[in-house]
Amino acid sequence: MFATETVIEGKIKILVPKLEAFVKEPWEYAPSKAPVFYNPTMELNRDLAVLAVQAYQRMVKRELVACEPLAGCGVRGIRLATEVEGVLKVFMNDISSEAAKLADFNVKLNNLAERVLVANEDANLFLSRYAAPRRRFDCVDIDPFGSPVLYLDSALRALRNNGLIALTATDMAPLCGVHPKACLRKYGGKPLRTEYCHELSARLLIGCLASLAAKHDIGVNPVFSYSAYN
Repeated sequence: MFATETVIEGKIKILVPKLEAFVKEPWEYAPSKAPVFYNPTMELNRDLAVLAVQAYQRMVKRELVACEPLAGCGVRGIRLATEVEGVLKVFMNDISSEAAKLADFNVKLNNLAERVLVANEDANLFLSRYAAPRRRFDCVDIDPFGSPVLYLDSALRALRNNGLIALTATDMAPLCGVHPKACLRKYGGKPLRTEYCHELSARLLIGCLASLAAKHDIGVNPVFSYSAYN
């Protein structure tokens, strides 16, 4: 058991860790200290995820099956199921048993047990289970604590043809040139410490995705990118 509180985000109500209970020093990053990851400052990111999936659904004009392999408390997947018209099912997963239990509780709290499924295993293993044709997802949203690169290969194989993949990267030190060797190792590109480093960061992430996708004979068409909290 750990300290929790109820919050309202978008159209949903969820139980999340009470972040101030896990911080001992002012400089500590509260979400990483909590037993289940929840970052309230990423609400804008989740708002945009909802808008992107809704726009995609209206473009393809069919019911969607979405996937969030790094669910945390489940806020993103539950919002997709609740707020996006045309989402048939959402598959959520987290390697943490506490996170999976909390996400499952939040699914039931929002009366979504029939449409949202929660698993508890490694994200790459989870995605690999859906790599076969006719099992793949229409949308895969990868929002890790740090770099999404570790999950790109599995995510691409679990995505159906003309599917939508969303990536969030928060490891800005490598991407913005503070640790250029780490960026080269992770993303296969050289960053620059300059006033437009955040634009270059988005390009490095897209380039890495395109390079990995090409190995599977998959083409990538970027439709939207943004940088926030710079």
